[in-house]
Amino acid sequence: MGVFYCTRESVKLALDVNETARAEWQVDEAIDAASREIERCTHRVFYPWTGTRYFDWPSPQNGTSYRLWLEEDELISATRVTSGTVEITLDQYNLEPVNQGPPFDRLELLLDGPATFGQSDSHQHDVAITGVFAGCALDESVVGVLASAVGSTINTAITVTDPWSVGVGSILRVESERMLVTERSWTASTQTVQTDALTVMKNDQVVKVTDGTVFSRGETVMIDAEQLRVDEITGNSLIVTRAWNGSTLAGHDVGATIYRGTLLTVTRGALGTTAATHSISAPVYRFNPPAQVRSLARAQALDTILQERSGYARVVGSGDNARGASGVALSSLWARVEDDLGRIRLGVV
Repeated sequence: MGVFYCTRESVKLALDVNETARAEWQVDEAIDAASREIERCTHRVFYPWTGTRYFDWPSPQNGTSYRLWLEEDELISATRVTSGTVEITLDQYNLEPVNQGPPFDRLELLLDGPATFGQSDSHQHDVAITGVFAGCALDESVVGVLASAVGSTINTAITVTDPWSVGVGSILRVESERMLVTERSWTASTQTVQTDALTVMKNDQVVKVTDGTVFSRGETVMIDAEQLRVDEITGNSLIVTRAWNGSTLAGHDVGATIYRGTLLTVTRGALGTTAATHSISAPVYRFNPPAQVRSLARAQALDTILQERSGYARVVGSGDNARGASGVALSSLWARVEDDLGRIRLGVV
């Protein structure tokens, strides 16, 4: 799968969960398609990538001798810039627009400095820039710490102390390594059902536990084969929605083990980074695409799933008032994202 601009969990939450529990592959495909369409329409990507990008000089896209337009390779930060074999040091160029970036859409040599482009024998790949590239600001949030140490090669699964701050499709960073979350799995917690058994009734919504601070509002837990969404936490009582995520309502005895989806399957060394060893309690950061992009990816994925299930014949209303679903709100959201975030420079300026 490619980089997601929203998580599987956020789409499932907005859909009929009884259906989506059996069709996670469909949700993932819809998010992937929506994310790629956003990139096509805005002419940029909304995730960080670390490495080296190459640029021709002179290029038809560059109108002056000192300015290099980065086009779709917008830059967050640079660690090395060269022209041919000649290094251009940090004090010899500016990243622009300085008052609005990052991301930066051009690199400009200082007019009173010694650096010049065109140091190669050929114009092809004359300029090389090593750094972090993205079409949006590098917005990250702390989502906990590693619950156990991670090796550089053997671990494809990690546990974090606040797993419900991330979802399938999230981009995580531990130190300099980025990871893509590709799946979530159940693990037994130290918690069990306390005091009162749960009956086979949807309005039996209080689960007594030993320590309520272990859980997070909004997470999904599993008891036997039934999944339950935690809506509120009051002391050591969880207020839950029963038979969540398409699972079957069932009774549960006192002492039944409570399982949590805390084990995250990840792609290591993602987006140009290298897999490394990380110690227990290392901080874990989650990358946040722009809010408008997240909303659009989620809305487009929802629309795709609902259209597929109706054979692309969705209607609103009924009887004489039935009419095709127009998607006006979705079109408006697309227009706002393209207006606000679309990269419009496609030729020489």
